[in-house]
Amino acid sequence: MTERMDSIIADLEGTCQRFADVLSTYEIKEDDLSFDELQQLDDSIYCCSNCGWWSESGDQDEDGNCSDCQEDD
Repeated sequence: MTERMDSIIADLEGTCQRFADVLSTYEIKEDDLSFDELQQLDDSIYCCSNCGWWSESGDQDEDGNCSDCQEDD
């Protein structure tokens, strides 16, 4: 994984920040990321469809919910 993606993922994880806002701190836009970089992001982290919190990809259920939101169901 690239150092840039490691930093972006670290900045997102455990927050509810907008992806575009984090990218802007690096002065880049989503269109500036390669397909491979976006795939690295998807393999590592996701944004919960229920609460908007960024979590590790392994925590995601089939509905796109994080482990905390799964417990609330």
